Amino acid sequence: MRKSLYIAASLITLAFAPALAFASGNCNQACTPVPMQVINGQIQLGDAIAFNNVVVGSSNGAAITGAAAGNSMSASSTLTPMNVSSTQYLDGNVNASNVAIIGQARGNTVSVASAQGNAAQVVGCCSNLDVHGEQISQYGNNIVASSYVQVGSSDNVLSSAQATANNWATSSYHGTVAQHVGQYNAANVWADSHVDACCNNGVVASNAVAVANTNSMYGDGSTLYSSVNQKNYGNAGASAIIHNNSATDNTAAATAVANNATVTNQRGYAELAGNQENWGDVHARSVVLNGDWSGQAVSSANAMGNSALITNIGSDAGMYLDQANYSGAPVTAYAGLFGSSSHNGVGVASSSAIGNAITGFTCAGCGQGGVSMNSNTSQYNASNVVAHTQVGVGTAGMISASATAVGNSATFIARGN
Repeated sequence: MRKSLYIAASLITLAFAPALAFASGNCNQACTPVPMQVINGQIQLGDAIAFNNVVVGSSNGAAITGAAAGNSMSASSTLTPMNVSSTQYLDGNVNASNVAIIGQARGNTVSVASAQGNAAQVVGCCSNLDVHGEQISQYGNNIVASSYVQVGSSDNVLSSAQATANNWATSSYHGTVAQHVGQYNAANVWADSHVDACCNNGVVASNAVAVANTNSMYGDGSTLYSSVNQKNYGNAGASAIIHNNSATDNTAAATAVANNATVTNQRGYAELAGNQENWGDVHARSVVLNGDWSGQAVSSANAMGNSALITNIGSDAGMYLDQANYSGAPVTAYAGLFGSSSHNGVGVASSSAIGNAITGFTCAGCGQGGVSMNSNTSQYNASNVVAHTQVGVGTAGMISASATAVGNSATFIARGN
């Protein structure tokens, strides 16, 4: 009898060996791991600056990366519960800047500039997370990311600028997350991406993203509870520009958001709760100016005061959130497209400005029944919301222009199998 029990126990151990291989320590199935404790406090009172200045006559590819952050924290745990308490305080400027001038740019030319005031990342696998965080970016400071690329004859060119005052990201795999994060920004946030090209045979993309406060949570087989308190007092602006004498395909996209919160999950309950408040200006601008283009030319600008999104596959979800975009906090978007296409190219220009946006989506997934998308939300907007699209084109195969301005938008969808 004792021998058979030993064999059975050995088989169980072998069956779970791949998962147990991730564990550290001497815990067996009969005991509960002691939670890992992470207590973090960071104060940054000076400036953080990263600058690249690249001048090249001819290249077969170029990669330029500039990254600057006031405070940065990361914590991860596998098979061990983790409690995280983190406070980040910034009273200084953060600047990431790239300048690249290349005569002949063959292959792929990539410039990425990223500026973050406070950044935090928490990851858990097969264990529970209890997370409390606070991020503060003070008045009188600037969070700036800029990428400028000038090329002569070129193939593919990508310029990207991303600026965020407070950024918190949490991921969970097969666990339960209880999280509350407060984000408070009073700094100005600006992202600027500019491409100046002579003669382009491939794809040119210019992307700019500026977000004052952003909080994201991702789960796979997890149960997620995300509570946010986001307040923005500074201005957020994004500008994406392309100037091309002779072009094939061009896309300029600018996105500016004061407060952003997202929860994405599958195979587990998900919930997003809390409040978002904005007192700052939000502006997004995209411009594409071509002497002549043959493929497609796209100019897209999107501006939002407060944005909240939850998506869940295979289980229910809940959204319990209040949004307020106060007086004196205009939300504006401008998209411009100019030039001509003697090769019957396609031109697209779109601008979108939204004061408050809430979206909740659940889907049952394969082989399952119905799911619920429960909500209790409120939206308040007291500022102007303006979307402006301008097209000035001589000749083209097709032109599409759209401008969308919405004070408050709320959408809830539950889709069964």
